[in-house]
Amino acid sequence: MLVRGAPLIGVTAAYGMALAMKDDQSDAAIDRAYQMLIATRPTAINLKWGLDEMRRVLRPLPPSARRDAAYARADDIAEEDVGISQGMAKNGVALIESDRGEEAGRSG
Repeated sequence: MLVRGAPLIGVTAAYGMALAMKDDQSDAAIDRAYQMLIATRPTAINLKWGLDEMRRVLRPLPPSARRDAAYARADDIAEEDVGISQGMAKNGVALIESDRGEEAGRSG
């Protein structure tokens, strides 16, 4: 896993679980993928969150529905992260522009 940023680690974990469902949708496959992925960064909170979320979504489903559901939830998690990042960027721009305006008022 070569990604930076805690939220992206959670997204990567979700897609890792989705990939694990490609060929084997069993409970054992969910457990194997979870254990393998959590071992990559056992202290990463977002990694654990992403894995827990995927397990929560997949476990109640019949195995035949898990592959599609896994990719759908991983896509949703990724889109949620994009939305959060865009929101932070918009807030950051507003703060920078506000600070720049105050700075111009002080120097003028």
